Amino acid sequence: MSTVTSSTTTEVYEPTNGTGVTYNPNSTLSKDEFLKLFLVELQNQDPTEPMDTEKIIAQTADLTTVESMENISKSIDGLVSSYQSTSNMSAISAVGKIGDTGYDSFNMSDGGVPVSFDMYFQADYTQAEVFVFDSTGNMVKKIPVEDGKKGLVNINWDGTDEFGNAVQAGAYKVEAAYRDAVNFEGLFAKMGAYPIDSVIISGEEAEAKLGNEYFKFSEIREISDPYKPSY
Repeated sequence: MSTVTSSTTTEVYEPTNGTGVTYNPNSTLSKDEFLKLFLVELQNQDPTEPMDTEKIIAQTADLTTVESMENISKSIDGLVSSYQSTSNMSAISAVGKIGDTGYDSFNMSDGGVPVSFDMYFQADYTQAEVFVFDSTGNMVKKIPVEDGKKGLVNINWDGTDEFGNAVQAGAYKVEAAYRDAVNFEGLFAKMGAYPIDSVIISGEEAEAKLGNEYFKFSEIREISDPYKPSY
């Protein structure tokens, strides 16, 4: 049962056990405990000096406050539980879709250094090419890719431009264009966008496996449906 903190005294009189007073070190009372305390006080009041009306009204008001706070606490607990359940269901339903982390660029600390990265092609592909752009949006390299099967494709770039010159250090963005090997439909791919293969639900936030890494759902910028071929 949820409990709420109350400023009401926590001394409970128990005339039947002869001990006098029981002390609650946590200073918390539930609605039922508060009502029990109130009834015991009424039963054991001095007949020659009964509790005055104002004190009874004040005690009753305290009971109403305790009950209201307890109901609010239960409502909040229910909302939190419902939110977590909804979030978990949303995470599970994302399996099989494409998650875009937004990490479509990489930094080269030294110019002309070979780099390797993975891209996801959503269909068996042909006529595939990978394009490398510098920070100003200019294409510096076009990398042909041999025909292959759908899935993660490892791309190697030697760190040179179209003329064979070593590129300068800096940020470079990567995209790819290819055709479905069956119906030749034109498709695109970008680094950082991978299928959500599985979901881990633990802790405060679910995590999704994209490519070879796990990302929190708050780190995924976009989730979209996968490519569905027309054949």
